[in-house]
Amino acid sequence: GLIPGGLEAFFSKAAMYFPQREDNLGDRMKNACLHCHDLGFARYIVIGCDCPERTGDDILQASLALRQGCNVVLGPVRDGGYHLAGVDMRGLEIFKATAWGAAALMQETVAIVHKRRLKFSLLQMRNDIDTVKDYRRWKSRQGTMTPRRRCRRNNGRPPPLRGG
Repeated sequence: GLIPGGLEAFFSKAAMYFPQREDNLGDRMKNACLHCHDLGFARYIVIGCDCPERTGDDILQASLALRQGCNVVLGPVRDGGYHLAGVDMRGLEIFKATAWGAAALMQETVAIVHKRRLKFSLLQMRNDIDTVKDYRRWKSRQGTMTPRRRCRRNNGRPPPLRGG
């Protein structure tokens, strides 16, 4: 079948592709989740591609939190946004935020969570890469923080869930 933008060459093992709709990032993420809902899924994890610090454990922790009843799981980044959003159908409300790409995104999203009385969890804080300066900072840390050392820091276990 036709793969949008030739993605098949890069992601040949992926199960399916579908085009994004809408201009607003929140609407695109919500529509992707709704598309997955139409396919029979009940929980969704959306990740950004600009966070090389994200680990497989982050995704596993998000999945576990959703299975345990959280409506929203967020993976915060230091600049005020997040690199991961896990939601169920009630949690889709967070995509109504308007501060996409701004430092106030996490604050606005948490306000939506509280207003809608959603159960939520926060993952470990990470750094994403939005600028050349961010990239250089990340690159300079690569020699000092190997994946093995990251695991030892938590005794080989993923970080505990936090949130409300």
